[in-house]
Amino acid sequence: AQEEEGLGDDLVDVSPEELVEREQDALEELFHEVDTDKNQELDLSELITAVVSNQPRFSVLHKSARDFTNKTYAESFKKIDSDKNGVLNLQEFKEYFYLLKLFCFTDRDKSGKVRYGELRDALNNNPELFPPAIRQGGSSRIAVSALISAGDRDHD
Repeated sequence: AQEEEGLGDDLVDVSPEELVEREQDALEELFHEVDTDKNQELDLSELITAVVSNQPRFSVLHKSARDFTNKTYAESFKKIDSDKNGVLNLQEFKEYFYLLKLFCFTDRDKSGKVRYGELRDALNNNPELFPPAIRQGGSSRIAVSALISAGDRDHD
């Protein structure tokens, strides 16, 4: 299996809309690969198996998923499980891992942190890659600073 490319690796070749669609399709395919019992939901053991086995298609996400490596898997899983039913549906999976890939794309210096200039540049250069709720805030210094503050879990 070929390692999955990161978000934005082929921005030159396709329209941003097509890129977002490709990413969503790739995440849906990955979800179905990880869903080993084929019940359209991922339980914690299925996700752990995928992350720990470092499947080639999951490796891009695994390298970036610090929540999954720095804390217990169960705590991280609970954060992703937005409806708190103990499993991840396709939408929860796609939302979380698309935002994770978007973070990696935006973190151009690969520091593990998104700085003001990186987020501003990503919003200005590729706004269509961002969910509407993020785009609506714009790329002004105040809007970008607010986004960074809102997403800064460790207050660094």
